[in-house]
Amino acid sequence: MTSETTNDGLNITHRIQERTLGKFLLFSIITLTFYGAYLAVRWAADVNHIIRRPKYNSAIVLVLGIVTLTIGFVVVVVIYAFDLERRGSAISLNGRLENLGVYVLTANILGIAIGLFSGGVAIILSLVISVIAFWLVQNELNKFARIAESEGKSAAA
Repeated sequence: MTSETTNDGLNITHRIQERTLGKFLLFSIITLTFYGAYLAVRWAADVNHIIRRPKYNSAIVLVLGIVTLTIGFVVVVVIYAFDLERRGSAISLNGRLENLGVYVLTANILGIAIGLFSGGVAIILSLVISVIAFWLVQNELNKFARIAESEGKSAAA
């Protein structure tokens, strides 16, 4: 244990990166939505920090996503959404999305179903729905990042 970690191994100096919708969409389009896979791995540390316990391992999330041909990333992001929803409720996070987990789960199921059972242009719709689901999680992380930033500023004052 170092001075920057807690007894359970969490990094106390961890900073959640806030991402704008524009940046999120730009990278999603440029990478043909593989940006979501990158984020799923990055969000493991963010969600661990928010829920205050080491539940997710970035390496395991990466391997799971690759082995399952990205379905693992989708599943993990849905679980992140439920954890963020639970934590947001516990701390009465201002502006939180009440049913974040359900919305992310529904959007991902809809996106996968459209992608599997249709062809052509509908595949693009499937990707758009997936990007929306991932944005919902990033938007919630942005809210937690703002809280952490404001707490840091008030502690420094």
